[in-house]
Amino acid sequence: MLSATPMKPSHTLLCTKQRGVCYAKDSTSNPPMASYEPSASFMATGIIGMVCEESCQRMQLVADMLLLKEEPQGSSSSKPRVSSVIEPIAAGHESYSKASESIVANTKGLSISVKNLEKQVKTKNSVNIGKNAEKIASQAILLTEAAAQAAYFSSLTDVQCKPAEPGAIDRYMFERARQAIQLSYNKFQMEHYMSLTDEHVLSLSKAFADNLAVLTQGCDLASKDKEVTSTNRLQLAACSQCLQGATASFIPCLKLFGSNRSQEARKKCLLFGKPLLAAVDAIVDFAAFPQFSGTPAKLTQRGRESQTNILGGAMAIVSSCIQLLSTVKVVLTEEDQKVLATSLQKFVNCVKAVGEASKLLSTAVRHHTPASSRRPSIK
Repeated sequence: MLSATPMKPSHTLLCTKQRGVCYAKDSTSNPPMASYEPSASFMATGIIGMVCEESCQRMQLVADMLLLKEEPQGSSSSKPRVSSVIEPIAAGHESYSKASESIVANTKGLSISVKNLEKQVKTKNSVNIGKNAEKIASQAILLTEAAAQAAYFSSLTDVQCKPAEPGAIDRYMFERARQAIQLSYNKFQMEHYMSLTDEHVLSLSKAFADNLAVLTQGCDLASKDKEVTSTNRLQLAACSQCLQGATASFIPCLKLFGSNRSQEARKKCLLFGKPLLAAVDAIVDFAAFPQFSGTPAKLTQRGRESQTNILGGAMAIVSSCIQLLSTVKVVLTEEDQKVLATSLQKFVNCVKAVGEASKLLSTAVRHHTPASSRRPSIK
């Protein structure tokens, strides 16, 4: 696993505890862009840099929520540490064996994607680097989720451990939806937004639709949950209506941007996206209240220790993948040959680190396979 060192604010890093969302400054007041046609390679590099940055943020959020835990106040260390998994992912795997199978499959997929990326970076084939970076991030996230689920089931082999009871709202899914919406909104503020293709805009529209649906449906289901108080049910219903209203104002702007990538269309998306983000923040922050959280698992010391190696392997994968993608843009854009040589060596080291981390996780999962496990209550 690569050592984590402080980076500039535009980068993500596992040694920092953060939401994983990049809040860019509002650019609606910026002067109009100069009227010139950027080269295809310049546009491709801008897209790759944006994709790599977003991919790192996606992995960071999942690590923050599933793997990391801040030291309590008064502790000598302010850095987050690997935590114990005290509740399963609601939409996750239903058994240790299923989680293990997912880890095996995605470890192989990650290895292939990293090798492909290595070839593309060395030949500076920018056509597929962005797609490969997104694939690497998605596979690392699936590995992290499966590892967290496997660690949870592993701890439950201790008969003194009690499984978790789910709450009315899946906070993990809500936080991921918020991040996807924020990252999609940020694309309207990117300096090279004109380099977005029709395919990118279509993907952008789908990201908004899918993740807004996660929040709306989650609120609707929770507002009908009998375990939730009547006051909170009404509040959730009102939140859902507020979100739908903000969405209705934003969608026409998004459609306009899809057909006409003008400054006016971009500014409208930024303008009407602000109340949408405010509604999303209100819902997700409200969903974090204790009354929606359910009951976490009660783990013994033995149960927590059984998770250590699995979670350590998952953290090594996320850390090395973040370091890997953070070097891609530098390698593609650096003109100083001495700096480029250093960056290329760092990239090669990151590739090796991903492979070593994958082996570490696979070994941990194989060695901690429980003889029997109790299935927690997952609705």
